[in-house]
Amino acid sequence: MGKYNPFPHSQSDAESFAVSFFNCIGNTFSFTDADLRISGFQPRCNGVNWFHACSGDFTGGIPKSSPQTEAVNPGNPTMQAAGYNDCLDLMHRLMAYRHEAIHSALMKIRDKYSMLHLDVLILIYHFAKLCSGAILEIGAFVGGATIAAALGIRDSRQEKKLIAVEPGGSVKHKRLGTRNILRDLERNLAREHVAKMVTLVKGQSFKPETMSAVRQALGSDQIGLLILDADAAKRRDVDCYRDKFADGCWMVVDDIYGTDANEKITPSRADVDALVAEGLLEPLGFYGWSTWVGRWRGGD
Repeated sequence: MGKYNPFPHSQSDAESFAVSFFNCIGNTFSFTDADLRISGFQPRCNGVNWFHACSGDFTGGIPKSSPQTEAVNPGNPTMQAAGYNDCLDLMHRLMAYRHEAIHSALMKIRDKYSMLHLDVLILIYHFAKLCSGAILEIGAFVGGATIAAALGIRDSRQEKKLIAVEPGGSVKHKRLGTRNILRDLERNLAREHVAKMVTLVKGQSFKPETMSAVRQALGSDQIGLLILDADAAKRRDVDCYRDKFADGCWMVVDDIYGTDANEKITPSRADVDALVAEGLLEPLGFYGWSTWVGRWRGGD
């Protein structure tokens, strides 16, 4: 590896971590001549100004018209819409979790029940622990993200509603294949001792009966965290429930990026890009293999 360069105006300790700035500035690039080191990073104003000044250097190897840039984030709305402080703080929090017991617990959950990257499960845990309001998950599959959110609620020591929407069916997959999604979902929630924390709504998210059941479960509560990991119609699901979103509602949206365009990723990305362009979503980064993270800024 190259020479380690600590952030200016950061506080150091004995432990340090390597980190990619893909999440902050929305571009794919690699470090070849230098690596970055953050030690017990404490964001400060001067550090943010330094990052702003240097961010062009981090992406200098990638033309603005490159397929990576255009495919993930046309017009670079992450830099326009999200504060560097928020992006850096989220990345720092993720690194800190890697030294807590929940990291190994979620690693086991991921191996058993989830196709999502471990970092995404950690962020779901974090948002569920942090948020005010209910958590709505659309596309629970066999329960990996549901369990991560339930653990976050448990560790928050607060009463929060967790509603999981899943239509069921079967999936062929080498590690997580199932002939009966709903049966395995209920079994897994019970096995991890979180079944009583979850209101499971069986059906398609956009069907009137499903929407009615979700609203009944929510009652007067607003949604503080939305997890979207169902089909490609991200905007449809946002429109179905947007009147229940709290301002600043955390958003975790999967299937936003891939090396090749496909029938799920392309429309998913188009929906999210359009919502960002309209000022309804604030992007905070890309995590794992294909997950977009941000906040709702659409108001009522």
